[in-house]
Order: sequence, then C-alpha cells, then structure tokens
Amino acid sequence: MTRKEWLYAMLALVGGLVGGIAGSRLFGPGAAIAAETYPKSIAAQEFKLVDRDGKARALLHSDPGGDPSLEFYDHAGKLRAGLAIDSDQELGFKLYDPTGKARIVFAVATDGASTVRLFDAAGQARELMGVDTGGEPALMFYASDGKFLRQLP
Repeated sequence: MTRKEWLYAMLALVGGLVGGIAGSRLFGPGAAIAAETYPKSIAAQEFKLVDRDGKARALLHSDPGGDPSLEFYDHAGKLRAGLAIDSDQELGFKLYDPTGKARIVFAVATDGASTVRLFDAAGQARELMGVDTGGEPALMFYASDGKFLRQLP
C-alpha cells in the first residue's frame, strides 16, 4: 500500500468514527424514541404478570363463559384478591386469606344493590352490610353455623 493510499484509508476511518459519534449524539436518542412505538390494541384471552422467578403474581383473563376477572397472588402463589364480573353481570371484589378462602366480598348487583360480606376462617358468612335499590341500609349478623342472629335497623 502506498503512502497516499494509507493516508486515504486513515482519513476514511477517522471520518467514519467522527461521523458516527456526531450522528449518535445529534440524532441517537430522538431516533430511538421515534422508533419505539406501541400498539393501540392488544387482544388475548389471558395476560399473566410474573415475578423474576416466573411465578404468577397477577392474572387478567376471561373464564370459559367469557366473564372477565383480575386476580392477584402472593409470594406463595395463593390467590389473595380478585375483581370479576360474573355471568349475572354482577361486579365483585374479593379479598382472600393466606389459605385461599374468601374473607371479604364487596358486590354490586345489576339492580344497583350493594353489599359487603365478611366470612370467618371456615368460610361461613358472618356479617352482611348492604344498601338495597331503594337506598335502605341493612346490617345483618349470622352465627358460625349460618343461623341468622339479628339485623339493624
């Protein structure tokens, strides 16, 4: 290689490096952000959020009847909370204990009545608080065997 060819090769190399550095400084981040686009819609039957170990922590899915639910799981993989619309179109939010039993259930019926139910460790409803469609409140208490005890008002 002659001295002139060597000089041209070095100039091309240096020019390429300077151009690459300048281009990345001037246009790099903007070009990367512009290239990062997100879809307007994603369709699936299930979305699962997993932790770094691959354990499910949240699940958004529809049941075989097409009713949607959003569920949250603890570190042990137990269901701890769920939000769902059932086949009767009632909306419910459930909180579960560490054994997986529902302990508190919030519900809104299609007629507008709303309730809060508290359950004991055996899964028996012990308290019901609600407001009916006419706006009348009620508070009911039940024994451990499910027998009605008293109501307010």
